[in-house]
Amino acid sequence: MRSTKGYLLMAGSVVSFAIMSALVKSIPQINSTITTFVRFAVGVGILGLLAITKKIQLDFYRSPLLVLRGFTGGLAVFLLYFSIVKIGVGKATVFVYSYPIFATLFSVVFYKEKVKVIQWLFVIMAFGGIVLLSVKNGFSVNQISIYELLAIAGSLLSAISVMLVKKLHSTDSSTSIFFSQSLIGFWLFLLPSNMASANGNLHTTLILVSIGIISAIGQLIMTEGYKYVEVSRGSTMQMMVPVFNIVLGYYVFNEVLTLKEWIGAIMVIAGCVGVIGTKGLRFKFFGPR
Repeated sequence: MRSTKGYLLMAGSVVSFAIMSALVKSIPQINSTITTFVRFAVGVGILGLLAITKKIQLDFYRSPLLVLRGFTGGLAVFLLYFSIVKIGVGKATVFVYSYPIFATLFSVVFYKEKVKVIQWLFVIMAFGGIVLLSVKNGFSVNQISIYELLAIAGSLLSAISVMLVKKLHSTDSSTSIFFSQSLIGFWLFLLPSNMASANGNLHTTLILVSIGIISAIGQLIMTEGYKYVEVSRGSTMQMMVPVFNIVLGYYVFNEVLTLKEWIGAIMVIAGCVGVIGTKGLRFKFFGPR
């Protein structure tokens, strides 16, 4: 029963993040700095309310790392939203959700973790998928657009955030880490969002607030789900987000991938799932939310 509850919570978080992505795509006229700011402002409000009502407890022990995690995580969220608007909800999330392969490489460099041969093969598969998903004609790297490079940068920042989360989990709770990211993101995008032009109305405002609420719900139920399922399995389920988004992109936003892009997307997702499954991750993958 405990594992069933965990899987249901994980599935709920996957659906939440997919809906969040679709909502971001539905308001392309809104500057991504505004979307990001509102998302973090709502997150601060929800977690602050939960803390005040004693539903959660917020304790902060490693402030410098929390600030750095908030900075990298905040930028990763912005690049996810920006990429969704520029290159499509499906393609963008495949790029940004490729962070497990970069996190694996960082774990080798910074934590001296050993990587099995099969894991290296999955990493190579995922990188090959990124190339196929990026290039237009042929295989020249200079054909990759600036928006695709920014999406990959978002993946790198997410991987760095994962490394910081691994450090922080020895002292700080998941909710404290999430709150710190929201708070740092709030201040990080306060000025840029106010400098950007907002061509919206009440309908747009409701969508922006919904993005923040759904993102916070997804994060919280995912955190709760990890109490009942193994981290490797829960993280593997999270890789269903780009799969859902590819489907949403096709049926809702008429996003069409070429055969090469389809093969690349499948390779990236399969490679990341393989890395997660064979690595037996000892920490939760908190990617761009």
